[in-house]
This record gives sequence, structure tokens and C-alpha cells, in this order.
Amino acid sequence: MSELTKMVRGRALSVHHPDRLYFPESGWTKMDVMNYYEAVWPYLQPHLQKRPVTWRVFPQGIHGFSFYRRDAGKNSPPLARSFPYRERSKEKTIRLLVVEELYTLLWLVARGGLEYHLWACTIEDLEHPDWAVFDLDVSEGTPFGKLLEVSLLLREELEGQGHLVLAKTFGGTGMHLYVPLSSKRPFEEVRLWVKGLAVKLADKRPDLILSPDLQRKTHWGDKVAIDYAQNARGKNTAAPYTLRARPGAPVSTPLSWEEIEQGGFVPSDFNLSTLPERLKKVGDLFLV
Repeated sequence: MSELTKMVRGRALSVHHPDRLYFPESGWTKMDVMNYYEAVWPYLQPHLQKRPVTWRVFPQGIHGFSFYRRDAGKNSPPLARSFPYRERSKEKTIRLLVVEELYTLLWLVARGGLEYHLWACTIEDLEHPDWAVFDLDVSEGTPFGKLLEVSLLLREELEGQGHLVLAKTFGGTGMHLYVPLSSKRPFEEVRLWVKGLAVKLADKRPDLILSPDLQRKTHWGDKVAIDYAQNARGKNTAAPYTLRARPGAPVSTPLSWEEIEQGGFVPSDFNLSTLPERLKKVGDLFLV
């Protein structure tokens, strides 16, 4: 089948090549991806509201070429909101897209949009983040249990300072911890705060956590890196419930602290097939 028309909340959406294999190892097609995003939309939508999105496009599936987009440009979803943004590095103005409706999201998916990444600020204030992001990363082959251990150490430190901490899988090998920020602080101040905590924990557990000063080295061994650099304007991290372009269609999945304490799972357990049913049982674990 080369094309079909899908009705989305009363609006017609043309889908080209709906049977194109996006995840060949699992046999999942573009239409399976669209059905996934439609199923999780009630949980994904609150996290997309008022927040700039960067999306990654895979026209031929996960093993084909890909590219990132954050400029809505001329070819943008009809009736979708976008806002002007002056890029400092390139000295040009682009239009940031905000995904507010299911039609907008599925319009992007129909054109190969597979992954969705969010800024740590809202469109209303691009200079001050409302999240602090702790991006936990490891080398391939490092036991996932080490990430869970570092997540618990970070949680203990942050809750000791009076902060709420939310956790989710990256969708690959890593983890993301988020701290909601109630007061306005510039990105640089937040970034330095996150780095300071990373240094503190690396000094406390050098056997487990890589010093931030060594994170740009090629070989990390089996230590966990706490990347603070994501706390900058224009940077973005995987949205809760976004698919990732890896075999098995893993999903960036919010976790409860009870799950993290118990362990016994790996990120690939949360995927296109399992997430809709999980959400029916546990709901959105990423709400403040």
C-alpha cells in the first residue's frame, strides 16, 4: 500500500507508505509507529505543551539516513503554532514548533518523524529553564544496575536539598533525572549547579562515577558519567514516551523510585509494544 488517508479528530491526514518497515527486526511499520503515538498521546501531550520540540526524521526507517529538525520552516504542519527564535551560533532566525495537537504530531510521524526531544524551557521564557537535567550515560556493555545505583545516590542528594526528582530511561543505555525548578535561574547557573553535584558525587564514589573533567575522554570504562552540558539554551533531551531509533523500538520511559530500587529490568523492556498497556496500569509517572 503506497498511501492511505487517516482521519485524526475529524481532519484528513495523508500517509504515504504506511506499510514501510521502520523497525525491521520487529516487523513494525510506519503505521505501527503512528498507532503507538496515537495511543500514548494523552500521556505525552502534557509534556509537549508550550515547549519547543526538536524531532528526528527517518524517512526510510531506523537503518536509513536521518536528520534533526527544529525549524518548522515553510513545510510545517497546517495550523500548528510556531515562534521565531534567533539562533546565536548561526545568526539567523528560525521558527520553533510547538506540538499542541494530535494531528500535528501524526503529521510529523507521517513524514518520518520518529523521535521527539524537548527543550528544558517553555516557549514563554527561553532564557530560564524550568527543569534541571541530569543526563546519566555509560559506555556500551556497562551493567544497567550501575545507572540505577547512581540514580538513587543522586536522588538522596537532591531530596536532601529539598528537591523533587523524577527519573526516566533514555531509551538507550542511559537515564535522565529531572528536577523541577520553581525559581527563575539562567541556564548557566543551573548548569554550574548540576556540574557541582556531579563533581561532589564523583569525589564521593570515584569507583562508580566518572569525574566531569574526564567525560570527554574516549574510554570511560564501566563508570557512569553525569553530563551537565544538557543544561543550556537550545539543548534538548528525549521526551517522555518518545520512541527511539533502535532495534526493538525502545521508549524513553518514566519510572517509579520503587521500580528503581527493586531493579530487575532493562530499558528495552519498555517499547512500542509494551508501553500502551503499562500506561493503562501505572499512568503518567512524570507529572509534577
